[in-house]
Amino acid sequence: MKRNALISALLAAVVAVLVVPSATLAEGIPKQKPHQTTSQQLKSLRKQVTRLLNLVSAQQGRLTGDEQTLAGLAKGTTPVGLASGVLSGNYPSPTFAANSITRDVFRAGAVGPVQLSGNLAAVQGNAVAVPSGTTQVATVTCPAGARLLSGGPEWGSATANGTAIISSSPTFSGDTNRTWVVQGRIDSGAPGNQLFAEALCLGA
Repeated sequence: MKRNALISALLAAVVAVLVVPSATLAEGIPKQKPHQTTSQQLKSLRKQVTRLLNLVSAQQGRLTGDEQTLAGLAKGTTPVGLASGVLSGNYPSPTFAANSITRDVFRAGAVGPVQLSGNLAAVQGNAVAVPSGTTQVATVTCPAGARLLSGGPEWGSATANGTAIISSSPTFSGDTNRTWVVQGRIDSGAPGNQLFAEALCLGA
């Protein structure tokens, strides 16, 4: 609780610098001089924030984790240390933690056709011969690293008399996130045909 209070005081002081430059932030931290250029004001602000961070550090010891990252950013240095929250690994090159990005993270309507453009690909599996009077299975798999969005069947011949699609869905026995499976039948006496499975892949 004591650390949270100190960090809250730090953030409040930073806001004070941004909103009311003439306010005194803490003992020993000078006010901004009049008629400063924007560059000078930013440089002065960075020095004042650094001094505030040093005050917190002096009372609470070495900053760690996210606090250390905040200190590094304020001082203009590359952040180091262990990442946390939605990030995993270590600074300066953390990655997103597993399952940290869910639909709840995105604002409604934030991701649509424009954002997905260029990341979608239609993939067709190999042709599977379906002789008259038989039932065959065709599959298609999205490339490595891509995710299956949807899929469906297609007959090779435009004349599909006597054909029937029995099932069309993600696989139940393999990688559900990448593979689509279709099952098709041709009635006895109808001409043979070719069956294809097709998939719409994200990130292909």
